[in-house]
Amino acid sequence: MPEPIETLVNREQQLDPEELAALTRRLDSQLEALALTNDLERTEELADEDVRARRDLFRATFADARIDTEKLFDTMIEIQRRHHTGVADALERALDIKRRLIHDRVRDWNLHLPAPEPPDFWWAFTQPFDTSGHTMDWRNDGLHIFGGPKINKWNVSRNEVFGATARFTITGDRFPRDAPPSGWWVSRPFVELFGGVVGFAPDWDLLQGHGMASCRLHLRHTIFQLGFGQNGPVPVILGEAVSDRTLLDLEDLGYSRHAGMPGFTPLPEVRFPHAGRAVADTVFAEVEVRFDIHLKSEGALVWCDPEILLRNFQWPLAPST
Repeated sequence: MPEPIETLVNREQQLDPEELAALTRRLDSQLEALALTNDLERTEELADEDVRARRDLFRATFADARIDTEKLFDTMIEIQRRHHTGVADALERALDIKRRLIHDRVRDWNLHLPAPEPPDFWWAFTQPFDTSGHTMDWRNDGLHIFGGPKINKWNVSRNEVFGATARFTITGDRFPRDAPPSGWWVSRPFVELFGGVVGFAPDWDLLQGHGMASCRLHLRHTIFQLGFGQNGPVPVILGEAVSDRTLLDLEDLGYSRHAGMPGFTPLPEVRFPHAGRAVADTVFAEVEVRFDIHLKSEGALVWCDPEILLRNFQWPLAPST
C-alpha cells in the first residue's frame, strides 16, 4: 500500500467526524487499489524465467564451440552492472547536490485557506502518498518532493506511484439554491507544478532485455456527495474525469533525459447535475495529482530534478451551458 505522508489540514474548516471518516475510508481504498495494481504488474518471477530460457538457448548455441558460457554470462552481467549502476549513482549524487545548491522559492502559499466567496470550492485537506521512498516536506510555498526510485538489483522491474489527493467542499449553506437553466454545474480546478524529473534507461542487455524508465502524470477530478450506507456514509459519484500526460518514456538509451513540470495545470473539468434533494448536503471535489513510474533493468531510475513543488488552489463552481 502506498505510504501515507503527513496530511495537511485546513484549520479554518472543520469537517463532520462521520464525513471525515468516510473520506478517509475512500482514500484508503484508493491507495490499496493502487498497491494491488502495482503488485499484479511486478514480474520478477517471469523475468527470472526469461533469463533462464535465454541462458539455456545460449548454452545450446555455443555447446559445440566449447565456450564457457557461465563465465561469459557472468562477465557480461558484471560489465553492464558497473556501467549502468555507475551512471545511475553519479546521476543520483548530482541531483542531490543540485537540490542542495538551488534554493529557488515560489511566492508564499496560504497553508490554511479561509472560506472563499460562495459558491467557490473550499479546501479541506491534502493527503500525500508514496510507494517509492520520496522525501516530502510541507513548506510555506507548497508540498516539496525530493528523490525517487532506482533499481539496485539485477533483472528487476518496478512500478511505483507518488503524489497527493486534495479534498474541497461546498457546504449546503454555500451551494446555490437555484439550478442553472441547463440543470448542470461545471467544476474547473487547477494546480501548479514546478520543478522536474529526470529518467535513466539502461542500454539493452542480452540477458536482462530492455532497459526502461517512464513517468506519466495522472490527473483525476471527482465530484461526489455522501449518501447512506449500511456502515455509515458512502460516496455517491456525481461526475469524474481523468487525463494522462507522458513526461518520460525512455527505452534502451544508456543515458538520461529531463522533463520539466508544466507550471499552471488545469485538471479535466467535470459537469454534474443539480444536486436536487441533496442540495442541503455538502458537495465534495477530489483532486488527485499522481505520478506513475515504471522501471526495468538494474540502474534504471526516475528522480525529481532537483525537486517537484505541488500547490493546490480553490476555484469557483460555475453554471454549465
